[in-house]
Formats: sequence, C-alpha cells, structure tokens
Amino acid sequence: MPSPIRRLVAGVATLRPDDPALVAALGLSSRLEAELHLVHVAAGFAASGTHEEVLREVAESVAPGAMRTGRVHCRVLTGLPERRLLEVAAEASASLLVLGATRRTALAGAVLGTTAGHVIRSSPVPVLVVREPLPDRPLRVLLTTDLSRHAAFAHVCGGGLARALCAPQKAEVRSLYVEAPVVGELPVAREQKDLHARRELLDFLRAEVPPTSSAPRFRRGDPALEIVREAEEWDADLLVLGTHARRGVQRMFLGSVAETVLLHAPCAALVVPPLRPYRMEAHRAGAGVRGVATAPARA
Repeated sequence: MPSPIRRLVAGVATLRPDDPALVAALGLSSRLEAELHLVHVAAGFAASGTHEEVLREVAESVAPGAMRTGRVHCRVLTGLPERRLLEVAAEASASLLVLGATRRTALAGAVLGTTAGHVIRSSPVPVLVVREPLPDRPLRVLLTTDLSRHAAFAHVCGGGLARALCAPQKAEVRSLYVEAPVVGELPVAREQKDLHARRELLDFLRAEVPPTSSAPRFRRGDPALEIVREAEEWDADLLVLGTHARRGVQRMFLGSVAETVLLHAPCAALVVPPLRPYRMEAHRAGAGVRGVATAPARA
C-alpha cells in the first residue's frame, strides 16, 4: 500500500547539519521514498545560488547520496518565513510540513514562536514539529481526542499519518481521552460519569473508518496536564493533536489545551488541521481517509 506521505516540505531554520527539521525530514524522505523540498528563508540578505549550494552541501553531509536520488530539492527564499513555507507547500502539493524546535528550548520554543505559530494556524496540511529525528524503531504514538466531530477526523487522519511515519515498522498506538473534573462533584456521580466517558471513548473508537486499532486510555484531571503526563509516563515518541476551525484568516489551537500541551510536550508533535481545509489535500495525497466516527460525537 503506498504511503499517504508523498511530498514533504521542511522549514530549515539554520544552514547547519544539526538543524532538527533538516535531519528529521531527510530521514523521513529516505524511509518513505518521498519527495522532499528543503526551504530556508534567508533573513537580512538576498537569496542566491551560493546559499542554495550551501544548503545542498549541508543536506548531503547529513544524508550522503540524498541529492543524487532526485527526490530532494533545495530552495533559499526571502520574505516572511511562514508565508514562503506555506507557498512552497501549496506549490508542491505537500502531504506534510516539517518544522524544528531547537534543543535549547521546549518544543513550544518553535511551535509558539512567530514563524511556526503562523504556519500551524494557517497550514491546510498536517505539521510535524520535531527536536530530533524520529527513532528508527516501532514508535509509541499517543493520539488525543475530546470526542468531538473534528477530533474524529483528526484521530483517523493523525493515526494514519503516524503509522506512515514509522513504516515499515508497526506503531504502538494509544488513544487518550481526559475527563475534566467538576468542582463539588460527589464521588458517586464522578464514578458514574467516568464509566460513561469510558464507554463513549470505546464507541468513538469502534465507529472509526478506517479503524486506528489503538488501545483506549482514560484519565481524569486537567486535560492538558494529563495528556503531557500520559506522554511522559508512557515515553511516547509522537503526540497527535487536532486544531479547530475559527473564523477569519487565522485559526487558533484547540483552545488552551493544545497550546499548553505543545508548551510541555516531551516528544515530537503532529498537528492535524480542521477537516475542511485538509480534505482536498488529504485526497490529493492519497491519504485514504474514507470517513470519520459515525457514533454520536460531542460538539
């Protein structure tokens, strides 16, 4: 079965061999045999063939022979980084955007910064944010859901992309739903509510088309903190989050939950955009997303 990830666009922040997006994207391109566009947006000077040559040399030093495959393309542009990255992604019909976070900061050092923040809020295709290459072994993938209709799409789409990222090895997948506590709730009422929430999660997973075949996980507490704790305790390699559509040109993260999760995430994060912007790109890329959960979903 062909991979749903056929074309990658990576935002290379530095012309250095340790740039996290550069290293991760080259590894994914090789593993998935996917076309890769490495994009560096120059700041303070005009882009030239010399800068593109430097980018090619750095890429070749990271992945010897990569440039000879014909799959890797290097571009050095000027302007607003977020705008240029999205333009290249649209031109290339990219299946995935790859961004890097520096090792000196938390994952959100990139995600909540100007460039990556704008890219994630505006991108019509999923965005993978990494600090280092994904390990070359079966990945532990933590899918998150709030049982909403959009979460159903993000869950199926994110699960499929996550499995493709670790192909040909098989991923170990968990699906986490966190029930937020209610102040003053009686223990008996809390137990009944938790039981109902667990059943809802099982119904949510059974209704998926195609199924993600993930292990259900339920926690009670602050959603953002519990998601981070689950990722830490399980030693997850990849965390999958969804975003909700908003009015206007920009859209925000899935409330403050996703923003807090990205701030403290101990691993790489895959952010899936809302259904409407992504639908056309998903089908164009052959993602195989045939539908979403049909069970009653939370608004």
